Amino acid sequence: MKARVIICLLSAVLFLVSCNNLTAKNDNPAGAVQGESKDNSDALLDVVTSTADENESHDYSFPEPPKEITDKIKEDALKTYLQTDKDSYSWDDTVKFRIITVSETAFVTYGHGFNIEAWDEEKGEWVKANAEHTEWTEEECTGVGGGSDKFVISVRVKEGYKKYRVANDISVDGVHFTAYSNEFTVE
Repeated sequence: MKARVIICLLSAVLFLVSCNNLTAKNDNPAGAVQGESKDNSDALLDVVTSTADENESHDYSFPEPPKEITDKIKEDALKTYLQTDKDSYSWDDTVKFRIITVSETAFVTYGHGFNIEAWDEEKGEWVKANAEHTEWTEEECTGVGGGSDKFVISVRVKEGYKKYRVANDISVDGVHFTAYSNEFTVE
């Protein structure tokens, strides 16, 4: 057992020494990027100088929703719907869905606390079909022009219905409502 430990330690030391030697031979200027050597020289890597501007700034902020909700904004927002990636799933599948808006610049806010609804044939209406052990956070996501989410069917969906849909409370340009997905089956 002691011999194995000693061999492992010696191997690690030799590896670190060889890595240090490679680094010492390759004196790169700061900010340089390494690439493959293009000729048959002894150099393992050529030095490629970065062309990125260090002083360039990027705006990663989202636009604000409109200050005033006009009839046109409300009408466009209410056309928002959810679209699943398929119409039929198995119980082990992951459902991926997107929020589809009319405007590519719509300010969209949504959460992971969406509901699964099922068509109840006896009642003739959509009912909640969240699995009893379903847990999720109410954290909000913000996007421009839409958004997306996903869930594992066996974790989120109650069995026993012929068709299902996703219902998500969202806000589009300050208009709050529930958006629904297309219907899908689980077999």
